[in-house]
Amino acid sequence: MRPVQHLLSLLFSAAVLLSMCANAYAITPQSGWWWNPAEGGRGFTIEAQNGSIFFAAYLYDASGRATWYAAGPAAMSGSTFTAPLRTYLGGQTLTGAYRATSGTADNGNVTITFTDETHGSMTWAGGTVLIQRYEFGTNGLSTANSAGLPQAGWWWNPNEPGRGFSIEAQNDKLFMAGYMYDDAGNPIWYAIGPMPMTSNLNFGGIWQQYGNGQTLTGTYRSASLVNFNVGYMGLAFSSPREATMTLPDGRAISLQRYEFGGGYAAVNPTQGDAYTFNYTFTPTSQTVGNYIFTRYYQTAGSDGSATFTQTFTDTFNSNSTSYDSYGGTTSSSSNATNNSIAGTCTYLPGLRGVSTPYYVGKSWNNSSTATCSGATYSFANKGTIEAVESVTVPAGTFTALREVFTITSVPLNTSNPTTTTTAYTCWRDVNLGRTVKCTWTFSTTPYGSTTATQYSASSIVLNNYSANGGYTSTYNVLRYAGAWSLSLTGSETGSCSLLNITTAGAISGTCQGSLSGTQQATGSVNVFGSFTLSFGNSTLTGVLNPITGSGTWSGVIGSGSWTATHK
Repeated sequence: MRPVQHLLSLLFSAAVLLSMCANAYAITPQSGWWWNPAEGGRGFTIEAQNGSIFFAAYLYDASGRATWYAAGPAAMSGSTFTAPLRTYLGGQTLTGAYRATSGTADNGNVTITFTDETHGSMTWAGGTVLIQRYEFGTNGLSTANSAGLPQAGWWWNPNEPGRGFSIEAQNDKLFMAGYMYDDAGNPIWYAIGPMPMTSNLNFGGIWQQYGNGQTLTGTYRSASLVNFNVGYMGLAFSSPREATMTLPDGRAISLQRYEFGGGYAAVNPTQGDAYTFNYTFTPTSQTVGNYIFTRYYQTAGSDGSATFTQTFTDTFNSNSTSYDSYGGTTSSSSNATNNSIAGTCTYLPGLRGVSTPYYVGKSWNNSSTATCSGATYSFANKGTIEAVESVTVPAGTFTALREVFTITSVPLNTSNPTTTTTAYTCWRDVNLGRTVKCTWTFSTTPYGSTTATQYSASSIVLNNYSANGGYTSTYNVLRYAGAWSLSLTGSETGSCSLLNITTAGAISGTCQGSLSGTQQATGSVNVFGSFTLSFGNSTLTGVLNPITGSGTWSGVIGSGSWTATHK
């Protein structure tokens, strides 16, 4: 078994290793639609973020007109949420130009005590009401959504605050409401669904208005449909957190998830960031291997998308990974077989971990399908943020987020698939936003069996880094260590295909020149990548980064330029 055979599982999660402090509240309610089944026609949207709740009630006023109330965002106390229940006035209509709300009115407090994540008891001006999650999709609360569906909760356009949308998908159906204002400035809501989505990325339907139902304090009465065609609405999701909405007048607006719970935000990498790790691989009943690799960010977008390449001090497992703005791994490749998967893998959607903001108790369960050299695999990433801890590694002491998660993969289109499982505990610095320490175990479970066999345990710790410009960086020649190839152009052409850089920065190898013939080469590189190499009567100078380098050469036979690549 090769010493790095199981590193690819680390690559699957490299863009999503984020975690935080111990659970600070007892019960976290599920985000989405809630109701009392005995009082159909009115409902509630509840979303929990970082121990805070944002709540809205969709019901009717004394005249029978649809109206809504909101409470929060406000922090929970244990398993209980309490906040003033407010009416908002004078804001934007469904298709009108933007206008800010002009006032609010209080309606007493609303208090909800959750008995588990899908049930609670609500007390407000209308008395005490038992509420529970509303299941409207096929097995909507008992099975995980398919990959790529929009996240349940509050959506808005940050440029048009004061109105928003409650969206939840449950497998085959989507249910949403828009909370806004009528022409007179009264709060009003419209609903669509539940009805099937066109695809995981598209949904459309007719806004409808209900009326004459139950008020805040009144006894139950059934609502009726008072306007079956308020206008058409279309949603095109570009990710589980972003969408474009088409309004009834044809105008398109951008929507995104509304974040209110605080916590830690993602930290985007920057092009040229480099992280060098000590890697320990312990296969079962075999010799422990100790290695060094560097993760170098070749591209980094302002939206958080990036591509990095990992180079080792030896040549057997250089690899690269790309991920999207939501931390989802979109592709990975390796020159070695990892976890029985070879070559390049493409993921749809990107395999991701937890979404921002990051806070204690936040959990996730995401999935993806990967195509790897013609074979297909299902992947799942499930985990929980557990703690904020002080972590000391060779690169220094960091305030880091602890995340515990498991990535499983199963080959598709095979009759007796073996499940591979990699269980991680990882720490990510809250300022760098990158992993500083990670431990994991790799195991397999044969088809039809419940017994897993562990094959290895591994760990990485950050040795040194240079990152994000404004953060303190440490530098070390380790990032350049390993095998390199170099090409000459100019008065002489040639190559150095067998160069090696030691962990101390010394360079040695053999070069072949069209005029000089075969010559021994020696040189050095310093912590900042300044490179000098001599062979024959020629001297090469220039600069390396962890994966490439370039510069000029000169000697008695002429001059030219050179480029180099870390193998």
